[in-house]
Amino acid sequence: MDPRDNIFVPRHKLVPKTEKKRVFKVFGLNDEHILPKILISDPVIQAMIMEGVNVQLGDLIEIERESLTSGTSLYYREVVLNA
Repeated sequence: MDPRDNIFVPRHKLVPKTEKKRVFKVFGLNDEHILPKILISDPVIQAMIMEGVNVQLGDLIEIERESLTSGTSLYYREVVLNA
């Protein structure tokens, strides 16, 4: 069963390496290690890999969450092996 089919699981997207630099600039970040983490063993990440998305350690994942107050919010996570 694909966890992304659950209505409570927000959309996850791999951020291309070229886009990663832009995201860091927009948020004034200079070190990716200060971002929140997401494990490579996370069920959603594993589903992305099984689908053929080339997710690797250190990659940036964009998570799009729906909010009643702000519409859509974007969150970013760094892919790590363990927390």
